[in-house]
Amino acid sequence: MAVCLRPYTVANFNAAPLLPEALQKHSNAGGNNWVHHVFGPLFLKHRVQKLLGIGLRHAHFLLKDGEYLTEQLKINGVYCLVVYPGDDFPGRVEMTVGRANVNLTPAQAARHDPAQQSEAAWYFSEALTKRGCACNCFHHRTPQTSHTHVQTITK
Repeated sequence: MAVCLRPYTVANFNAAPLLPEALQKHSNAGGNNWVHHVFGPLFLKHRVQKLLGIGLRHAHFLLKDGEYLTEQLKINGVYCLVVYPGDDFPGRVEMTVGRANVNLTPAQAARHDPAQQSEAAWYFSEALTKRGCACNCFHHRTPQTSHTHVQTITK
């Protein structure tokens, strides 16, 4: 069952920063400290690590009137809640090409330079942390993309 927390609007969705701005806000806020020393322990304390994760709130591209994508529940200007993908999450790669999102396997993502990636979501369950869950965004640009969004699990 889903509960509507606020009306879905293109304006709300488009208020999310694009990746470079979101990464800068994360860095300026001391984001890695917040993720690993505040959010992680908080999720574990309240036993929500198998329900939710924390994500870097950002947009892949701006929506036009009448378009819809999944909206993230905003915590503050930098972060959002994301749904836990499950203990057996095998990994996936979501590449944004123009105005389309394409899902690939982690093996297909391995062809991309890891130095061009930044973490964009974090999960705190032992099942995923033991396997080295990394949810990244590529920050390279092509004429067709503003960035590439990736979720992978590596060992």
